[in-house]
Amino acid sequence: MSGNATNLTLVISRRLVPVIGTKSTIGQKQTPRVLELRSVGGRHGVSDTGNPLGKVRLAAMLQAFFKIPPFGILALIAGLLGNGIVVASEIPLLMLAPGTSIRPMGWAALMFLVALVTLIVGLPSSLISFKSCSKRVSFVALLLSLTPLPLASVLLHLIARICGLDLAP
Repeated sequence: MSGNATNLTLVISRRLVPVIGTKSTIGQKQTPRVLELRSVGGRHGVSDTGNPLGKVRLAAMLQAFFKIPPFGILALIAGLLGNGIVVASEIPLLMLAPGTSIRPMGWAALMFLVALVTLIVGLPSSLISFKSCSKRVSFVALLLSLTPLPLASVLLHLIARICGLDLAP
């Protein structure tokens, strides 16, 4: 490490939870959880690798701090990605001129495929996470895995009405 390195320490909580990478808290005292942010050189506090948090990963932080098991994280990511793809696929419809007649058959097939993949990955993962995770997190993951197809339909009709598009049969 160079001479101009700065160490910043942030106390996250005072709960007895396992440190990232350990398996249990048996016999440990109640001590604050600490996340070290290291700044090595540069004005903006970015390390040489470009990662300001060093080796701490987001999934590991979610798993340790919020007590979300891997299946819960997988269900949340699947639901968020599925709904994100649906919303991103609707953006080109906003660029069409009013009065344009559209027949979104290929778009409907793509939305069905996205909804199916999201359901196949998200539904079992969220149901498994009900046993070992917070019920709220599992319920949100379950809802996110079920909503891509209804969201796509609602957004399509909403955009058609707002932008004046004509949906051909």
